Amino acid sequence: MPMKVLLANLCDSPENLHLERALVSAAGRRRGLSLDIVHDFDFDYSFIPREKTGPGFRLKYGGDADARRALSGAYDALLALDFPKNRRCAPVFAWLFSGLKARRRYFLANHLAPLKGHNFTADIFRRAKLLRGARLAWALEYDDPGPWTGFGLEPARFFRRPYCIDTGYYSPGRGDGAGGYILSAGSAGRDFPALARAASKMGARLRVRSDSPCPEGFGLNGEAWIPFSPNLHTLLEEIRRARLVALPVGGDFLNEAAGNSIAFMAMACGRPVLARDTAYMRGYIKDGENGFLYDGRSRAALAAGLKRAFSLRPAATAALCRRARATMLERASMSSLAASVLEAIRLDAPASPSGGF
Repeated sequence: MPMKVLLANLCDSPENLHLERALVSAAGRRRGLSLDIVHDFDFDYSFIPREKTGPGFRLKYGGDADARRALSGAYDALLALDFPKNRRCAPVFAWLFSGLKARRRYFLANHLAPLKGHNFTADIFRRAKLLRGARLAWALEYDDPGPWTGFGLEPARFFRRPYCIDTGYYSPGRGDGAGGYILSAGSAGRDFPALARAASKMGARLRVRSDSPCPEGFGLNGEAWIPFSPNLHTLLEEIRRARLVALPVGGDFLNEAAGNSIAFMAMACGRPVLARDTAYMRGYIKDGENGFLYDGRSRAALAAGLKRAFSLRPAATAALCRRARATMLERASMSSLAASVLEAIRLDAPASPSGGF
């Protein structure tokens, strides 16, 4: 039976463009499913390949009145991907959940729930409880469920989903590891000076991507500090060429999933990863089998983890890297997530809305 779905992708981020790409691809494999898209992307992200939208359209948001006219037809389902970043989208996003002609409405979170005062649209949804009419909502598995209750969601319609990676884009390439350096990235909770000292003692080169201010004294031993956001177009190649991707998250940092995005990108690319040992990370990394874990409370453990990774023979490293990518394909594939979400929408009342994750 034909089905028409509207994807509202109004949160401008590369992760959401990757997920849109996966949803378009999954929709293209389903006969009779038409996917229209309204988006608010100001940055082109031309380095991310685009999928054809099939029989549907892809509309850039250009104002509330124009968007309502373009979306005046009837839909079988609305799939909203995160809250919009720009407050200009707040009126149309609220209308999607209150006035759009859609039989069912779904919300798919690809980022953590915004805290009060951090997102204008999310604050409106809290006050008006606008997610109370959502058929289903998926949130990241490590997110705090508390903030989500404030949006009016019924507990029976709230499900957790894994953080996923575009394993088609993040994939092994030629000359993997050829750069020979240690790569690190991120901001919150990172102890980059400790990583720099440990790398220097081993004679290993270190490259760090971060939007945080460069720590004082960093770079004295040749370490490279690279702004993260302006250089997204070179991230894939830099991950592929890294000998090791290390994430020096301190033991007192509360978020157990900190660093998972870069870790998963690297694993999908078939690169070794050294991450802080937490319950969350142990769900994906088996120490010595498909990556390495270290005790975040100890800088000595971080240094020892680097030495373990560098001491592996080439054949053992290659086998570990194959297992790392296999883990991402099995446990954190954006393609699988997209297919399971569209299946949940198609079935209307699925026995397992989480798609088996």
